[in-house]
Amino acid sequence: MKIPEPIRSTTFTEMVNSWSNICKYGESGSIYFYSKADFLRRFNQLDSDPVILKKFFSKRDLFLFDIESLVIEDIDDLHKALSRFVSGKKPNLFFVLGLDDQLRQKNNHFFSMFQDVESQIKDQSFIFVFNMDFTHPDYRKLLNLNSTFLQNTFLHPLYSNKDSEYFIHYLTRKWKLNIRREIMDQIIENCSGHFWLIKEAIRYIRDNSTNDIEEIFWHEQMQIRYQSIWDQFLPSEKNVINGIIKANIPSSENEIHSLNFLLKTKWLNINKSQAWVSIPLLEQYIKKQIWKLVYEHKNGHLYLNGVVIESSFSPKEKQLLTFFIDNQNKEISRDQISDNLSINEEEPLSNWAIDQLISRLRKKLKLVGSSVDTIRTLKNKGYIFIQNT
Repeated sequence: MKIPEPIRSTTFTEMVNSWSNICKYGESGSIYFYSKADFLRRFNQLDSDPVILKKFFSKRDLFLFDIESLVIEDIDDLHKALSRFVSGKKPNLFFVLGLDDQLRQKNNHFFSMFQDVESQIKDQSFIFVFNMDFTHPDYRKLLNLNSTFLQNTFLHPLYSNKDSEYFIHYLTRKWKLNIRREIMDQIIENCSGHFWLIKEAIRYIRDNSTNDIEEIFWHEQMQIRYQSIWDQFLPSEKNVINGIIKANIPSSENEIHSLNFLLKTKWLNINKSQAWVSIPLLEQYIKKQIWKLVYEHKNGHLYLNGVVIESSFSPKEKQLLTFFIDNQNKEISRDQISDNLSINEEEPLSNWAIDQLISRLRKKLKLVGSSVDTIRTLKNKGYIFIQNT
């Protein structure tokens, strides 16, 4: 019996149609795809399907161009690299992968080279594949200067539950497995459109002959995947996801942009103004692992798990938190706090003022996930600031 393709034909056709629309008039553009590996699978699926190829790209030759596997220092290097793929029979369409690091580094020289090549050579279009939000305000100026990347844009969301179920059936046929319906439903619900997680869950069942949900969802390789997914988010996206879990409202321009991006790409869902993380396992992992809080004071800024947090605090609260972080896990007396906070004051802080300041700081730390014991009172001695609580 022939094994079907990994995703539904309607989903695949819609996906390929969005790519075709980008280059329909000889233009270029960019797409967001949540996973480089999954995009490669979809490209290979396209490349091996003559019917779909003829329907959408009959007048073009398609090539995959991964810049991470090449050394490109100047435009001559880029011309040489591209020329190896050109057939000369039809106009060319290059799918360009491996751009995320260049975008994070804001490498204007690199993006300008592609802009120049696209404008100089006719019959050549590019679809730039990003696995991060290339529309983010942090990169807006860079890509506005190189408008080739923004001629056409498309954001691919995570797969639907129907696609997830179809993918599970594909894997069970491929690996000759029988999975109980209730187990399948739990995988669909908890992995919610992320094929990498779904595949690892099914693989674990295959290799361990188990229906233990705790094992399936929390074995070591699965947790590595949760961490890898979390690491790919931009700082403002992490802030938004953390905020959604804690029912906080995004406030900065970057966070509002990231909220909209995460909703469009289905990392978050919303109903009647109530948003939630679409992958329950990711939310659980954040609560279990990511919220092992690490406060840092470096380069004059305050960080929580690598994210700047000082804007949440008043100047006096920031000064006290900085003092606590610099002396974490050490006993700190009221006199030390008063001396530190009274440097620019004519009089030392009273015990009442210190109590009020500590109270306000505890409340704000609680909002970012700290327990009430992060600042612990030592009777008749002072306080201690304890990490990872």
